[in-house]
Amino acid sequence: MTVDKETLIKHRFWIALGVFGLIWLVGLILIPTVQGSSNAEVEKKYADAQTGIKGVTDPKNENFVKPLVKKEDNLKDKKGDVWGIAWEFQKDMCTWPQGGNARLDERLKEAPFGTYLKDSDCAEYGNKLYESYVAGLNFPDIIKPVEYQGGWTSIVRPVSHWTVDPLPTPEECWLAQEDLWVKRELLEIIQKTLDEVRIFKDVKLDKDAEKDAKAEKIPDGGKRQLMRNSNWELDLITEPDEKSKEVVISAKTKIKNINAWKRNLSLADVKFRVKQGSGNNFMEFAIPVDNLNWGDTTDIKKAVADERHRLTIDPTKPLEVEQVLTWSTSPIKRIDALALGYNSHRTANRPCKAKPIGKQKPDSEDPNKPGDSMSPAGAPPGASYGTTSPLPGSSSMMGPGTDMMKPDGGKAGGKGLNKDLRRERYLDFTDQVRWMPIGMALIVDQAYMQDLQTQVVNSRLRIQPTQISFHRAYGIRPSADNDKSDKKDKGDRPSTGDTEGRPTSPDGYGTGSMMMRGKMMFPGSGGFGPTGPAGGSPIVPGGSWPGFGSSSAAPVEEDPNLVELSVYGIASLYERPPKQTPPAEKKP
Repeated sequence: MTVDKETLIKHRFWIALGVFGLIWLVGLILIPTVQGSSNAEVEKKYADAQTGIKGVTDPKNENFVKPLVKKEDNLKDKKGDVWGIAWEFQKDMCTWPQGGNARLDERLKEAPFGTYLKDSDCAEYGNKLYESYVAGLNFPDIIKPVEYQGGWTSIVRPVSHWTVDPLPTPEECWLAQEDLWVKRELLEIIQKTLDEVRIFKDVKLDKDAEKDAKAEKIPDGGKRQLMRNSNWELDLITEPDEKSKEVVISAKTKIKNINAWKRNLSLADVKFRVKQGSGNNFMEFAIPVDNLNWGDTTDIKKAVADERHRLTIDPTKPLEVEQVLTWSTSPIKRIDALALGYNSHRTANRPCKAKPIGKQKPDSEDPNKPGDSMSPAGAPPGASYGTTSPLPGSSSMMGPGTDMMKPDGGKAGGKGLNKDLRRERYLDFTDQVRWMPIGMALIVDQAYMQDLQTQVVNSRLRIQPTQISFHRAYGIRPSADNDKSDKKDKGDRPSTGDTEGRPTSPDGYGTGSMMMRGKMMFPGSGGFGPTGPAGGSPIVPGGSWPGFGSSSAAPVEEDPNLVELSVYGIASLYERPPKQTPPAEKKP
């Protein structure tokens, strides 16, 4: 049989359609027959799997949990490390009165904030320890020549009077101490600002200065130190005296006006102190020049020295120089207010809260024991009662949620708090930290506002500034008794801002629950120092500079550079972290 090729090509469509229909028919018959048994088996497996999934209520197993637990432990360790570092920075800030039967400084050294205090401890604290603690801080002198508006007690003392009946409660003792700690640190900010201004720092001599030193022909055995503070550059030269052979300050020593604001500075009320070591080994001198223009230099040939002090110079050791600050030369003139638990405009919509302060009674003590008056653990967060009467004109500046008109200090199931204390003082708190809004109102020279703000952010209170405002201050005058203690100066008194011989942070301070006083922008009334140029004998080598001279009081014009500076911020007060338990040693 022969197939005609042309016929196949001609009828190829019908041939292909017939073959396709045959194959389709065969598949339609065979597929249901062959696939039916396997489909039933797959369907059964699917139904069994679905039933098993519905029976699982907790899909996590050990393999899921272990990595998460490990991650959680790592985060807790890191959190503890950060907490410990933050507390390490503040641990010396929390101090208590020394001595007495209570021995609070020893017992509470490692205690968490709010630890229970016995009735006898509270009684001794209110009757004796509190007063001795505050008195030992020497508040009148700690930041001299800066003055306190209305006296230091109105600014920094937290409690004016402790009652005998009822006794102070543990809560009151802790809140009073916290006031002391925080305001002590605020005063430390002012103190460090004074130190930054008054202390001269060594400056490395550049090539031009070295050439000038050679041109000055410093004698054999002589030494040169270039030192600067905010206003002055002192080119200090020492040389052996021809007669006594002792090392003395040379008459070639020069001073230059380097004020950053290019002010013409008066030398009439300026004294400098040169010292080496501590104690009475120092001398002070003044330069009887009325004014020194910016960039001008003068020597100290005619300087007059205080003959009460004599400086013995060891040529192998450097000299220390500082400017003896008086009221008229101090960058900060007066403290008008230090306020705790006080909101700025930025945080005024957040009412302050009261943090419960620990257990007020031990578990073994009978809460109904006669004669035992304990304070409640604290007001609930967001409570609206306060404890301090508003000062005139201050009601408009108080944050919401603070009703300061309640005379009983607020009651929460127990006696009211002392009228000078306030529970509602924190913006928020956690187990690690308490955030307290603070405020400062100061009279300062406008040139040093940045210096003060730098010390604010460097404070160990970890202050976050929230608002800073300033405006011109008028009619500022010093108090009549300012600088009366100068005659008893031994070279290391705190009135000049010395770091030796003055109270430091571990000893604590007093604080007052004073509100920001006066008008909205804190009105000023204080002063500018009236002193005239010093007179006396010219400088002579040998360390004996007789005739320090006397200052003649003369009225001065009002200082146009003074401003009222208000600084608000949020201070972070860290809780004492729990002691870490060392890991158990693994047995071999």
